[in-house]
Amino acid sequence: MVQPKEDRRIQRTRQSLSTALLKLIEERGYDSLTVNDITEQANIGRATFYLHYEDKEQLLLESLEDMFSQLGDSIAPTAKVTGEHNSITATRLVFQHFADHHRLYRVLLTEKGAVMVFTRLLKILSQVAEQDVILKDVEQPKTGIPTHLVAHYVTGAILGLIVWWLNNDRPYSPEQMAVIYGHLMDPGATKVLGIAGAQLPDLSDVLSKR
Repeated sequence: MVQPKEDRRIQRTRQSLSTALLKLIEERGYDSLTVNDITEQANIGRATFYLHYEDKEQLLLESLEDMFSQLGDSIAPTAKVTGEHNSITATRLVFQHFADHHRLYRVLLTEKGAVMVFTRLLKILSQVAEQDVILKDVEQPKTGIPTHLVAHYVTGAILGLIVWWLNNDRPYSPEQMAVIYGHLMDPGATKVLGIAGAQLPDLSDVLSKR
C-alpha cells in the first residue's frame, strides 16, 4: 500500500524534530534546551512543532521509544534461539545500543531529567525483556513471582550496569558486559524463572581481555 503524501510529510517532520533534539542533547545537554532551539535546528516553525508535540519532553520520550523499537527489532530474531547464544546475544545488543549512543545517554542519565528518562527506559526495556527474549518462553515463574516483576528486576539490573559503564568511559566491551551481566543474573534470575542457566564463558578470562 502506498503511503499518502500527507503521512510521509508528517513522518519527515517528526523525524527532523527528533534528529534535531538528539543532536542538540549531545552538544548542549537537555535541561537547558528550548522548543525554539529545537525548531531552529530542524528549520521548522514553532507552530508546526506544537501541531505534533505538547513539549520537548513528549518529543524526547517518543524519540527514545522509536530508538528502542529498532533495538527490539534487532533483538527479536534471537528469541528463536535458546540457551547461551540467545542470552548473550540479546544482552550484547542492548549494551551495543548504549555504546553507539553513549554521548546521548551520558547526558540523559546524569542531568536533572534523568529520573524521567530512567523510568521510561526501564518501562521500554522491561517490555522488550518480557515480550521478545528473556521471558518469551516462560508463562509463569515456578516461584509464583509474576513475569512482569522479574522483567523489571532484570531490566533494573542491566540499566544500573549501563549507567556505571557509561560514567566510567566503557572500560569493557559490549560483549564483556553481556557476559558480566549473565554471571550476575545466574543463578538468581534463572532459578526464579525455573529455567536452566546458560553455560557462560569463564569470568576471569572475560575480564582479562581489556
